[in-house]
Amino acid sequence: MNVSSTSGTSHPPGGWGASLRRTQAVAVRVMRQLWRDRRTLALMFVIPVLLMLLITYLLEGPSEAPTVAVVAPTQRLAGWAVQHLVRPAAGDRWTVIDAGADDPETVVRAGRASAVLVVPGDLLSAPLQGRAPSFEVVVEGAEYGTTGRILSDLRAVLPAMAGRVGAMALGPLGAAAGTGGPTAAPGTGLPFRVRYVYGGPGMKLTDHLAPGLLAYLAFFFVFLLTAAAFLRERQRGTLVRMPTSPLRPGEVVAGYMAGFSLLALAQAAVVVAVVVWGLGVQYRGSLAWVVVVELLVTLGASSLGIFLSTFARNELQVMQFIPLVIIPQALLCGLIVSVQLLPGLLRLLAYIMPLTYATTALTDVMIRGLGGKAIWAHLAALAAFAAVFVVLAARAVRRV
Repeated sequence: MNVSSTSGTSHPPGGWGASLRRTQAVAVRVMRQLWRDRRTLALMFVIPVLLMLLITYLLEGPSEAPTVAVVAPTQRLAGWAVQHLVRPAAGDRWTVIDAGADDPETVVRAGRASAVLVVPGDLLSAPLQGRAPSFEVVVEGAEYGTTGRILSDLRAVLPAMAGRVGAMALGPLGAAAGTGGPTAAPGTGLPFRVRYVYGGPGMKLTDHLAPGLLAYLAFFFVFLLTAAAFLRERQRGTLVRMPTSPLRPGEVVAGYMAGFSLLALAQAAVVVAVVVWGLGVQYRGSLAWVVVVELLVTLGASSLGIFLSTFARNELQVMQFIPLVIIPQALLCGLIVSVQLLPGLLRLLAYIMPLTYATTALTDVMIRGLGGKAIWAHLAALAAFAAVFVVLAARAVRRV
């Protein structure tokens, strides 16, 4: 196709004989088109700024302190350790609770704390005998960010606790223990060992990221494909001709959801097979529950894609929904930062996003080895999101 200059002269395609005037004319036309598309302009300038603010606040803003429980052989010792040892040493790093003489693993499995600091019975008598008391830290393990933060904080908390143990060894409890002798030197640290409830030190970063990535990839591709395909149907006039056909809006939405969900399930099966057997990602739960979660994720993504595509006039505008709908979910669903550590406002936003429940459910299945009884609330949330998006999509299709 020949390109005509503003003077009406035709020029052969190709070659290096480009005209600055013609190039300028094309640029002006593009700028005019963008200027008339105010929504595209708003998304180009507003969304990147909002995402940068979100990322900065997520990575550098205040975060919630993880909850650490303290248990001891007796409730009295646990209460004393919380008030006089762990809380003063931890400061605002942890939210410290008193779990008495409960079983540490039960405390973690019940979700009462992300980790448990087990205080030894010879806490104050050991320093008087010239040795340091040995602690045990029971960590949850499945939440990579939370576990890493607690273990990192231990490097600062334990030396501070060592100083307090040495200073208090000759106090009332030390005297009650009926022991005497030298105390531990302040600042030398305390020996401890780590026990994992889920996972373990052998788990790689990819093992922790795999559940979130499976949910994210399924949601992203199904949303994008459904939105683009449904927009193409609108451009072909299929929806305009719908009133003259026996098809109802709900049937169109259901048909698209069924088609793309089956395709997405096939995609998820291939990805799971590659992740589990090809890449050697550690996996504990049932594959059947992974399929159920992926199915609900794709149902929600396809109906959301249909709904939002009714607001787009071309593929470019469909793509513009990605930073608005997909990226915030990827940042807040627990894939990068644990939802428990998010500050209050971001944690509230995370709980109104379907990927948060999908990531949590897949983490429960793949890392914690749990089943339907443990993840039913997350499945119900995903089903509720899908139902809401289906209703919105059906109403939007009826208006087109």
